[in-house]
Amino acid sequence: NIPPRKEQKELLPCPYIQIALGDCADEAEEATQDVVVIVGVHDKTGDRQGYRDVMNAIERIRQRFKRNPYIKDQAMVKTIRWAAPEDDTQHPYYFGAVLLTCIIPQMELVSDHT
Repeated sequence: NIPPRKEQKELLPCPYIQIALGDCADEAEEATQDVVVIVGVHDKTGDRQGYRDVMNAIERIRQRFKRNPYIKDQAMVKTIRWAAPEDDTQHPYYFGAVLLTCIIPQMELVSDHT
């Protein structure tokens, strides 16, 4: 591992958590919506341990939805998947993600006939 340069400036605002909507599916029995939670950290210590901070954030998200799978009484988390940092090639930045597949209310068709 090459040590980081001393005057390296932070390029991204870290730490951060970004939430984005992913794919939707409308099935006969339920509708689902994927919610992607991206975690980013900047390891200022230089010891290449930033993956631990990412994994800690991922674990906190997982535990929160295992305790209470509801999101504002509008959706229920059905499955939780996550991706951990694979290596430190982007040092000093480390990233991970959580994919929450949520059951959401079914859309109801409204007839145009009056």
